[in-house]
Amino acid sequence: MRPACCWIFVCSLTTTTAFAQKPVYVNWGLTLGVSSTQLQFKDKGGAQSTASGLRFDRSTDLTGGLFAEIKFVNAAWLSMRNDLTHRKYDAESGDSYNGVGQTHAFGSVTASYLKYSLSVRAALTRTALQPFITAGVSPSLLLSQDNSYLIDYGVTQARQPLLGSVRSFEFGFYGGAGLGYSRFSGEVRAEMSNGLRPTDMKSPVSSVYVLLSYRLLEGEQ
Repeated sequence: MRPACCWIFVCSLTTTTAFAQKPVYVNWGLTLGVSSTQLQFKDKGGAQSTASGLRFDRSTDLTGGLFAEIKFVNAAWLSMRNDLTHRKYDAESGDSYNGVGQTHAFGSVTASYLKYSLSVRAALTRTALQPFITAGVSPSLLLSQDNSYLIDYGVTQARQPLLGSVRSFEFGFYGGAGLGYSRFSGEVRAEMSNGLRPTDMKSPVSSVYVLLSYRLLEGEQ
């Protein structure tokens, strides 16, 4: 299953190039940045779960990968961007149990994804320093995850799973804005996705990305 996102990346790039207005060329490069992720868990129907009662701190992590940007010679202000990146989060809740004596409880959720992002980018000017806006979709393949609920009784501890079975595929939408100059571009993206989606629960995830890209190869025009 892990090559699935790579296959989608290649197929989408090939298909987009084939059906795009000619002539086009493709720029290739690297992306590196920081993500800030906020998790939530919401029960469906009348269910009452431990996870929905927890408030998780934001998780700040590194992210990075490759991009291929399809440029249109006859519409230089417009491009289609394909990103293949790795992202992860490691979120923990604060003390959530007001028990007797020294009893405390904490939740923890970690996840690692291979993310494919397909977006449309529109330049706002034709100056050397070029502001742009972008919007797209971001399907992701879950590589690994771990979740737990720790109850600390002071003398002993009990650890148990926090979530039931989770989904291996995540889907999101995002929008953003940035600046491009020469081979560099920087942007800020805001994304909403459906998360791990445990059994009988919703799991909306909101993320903010600050990204820096560098163009390594430029296609022939």
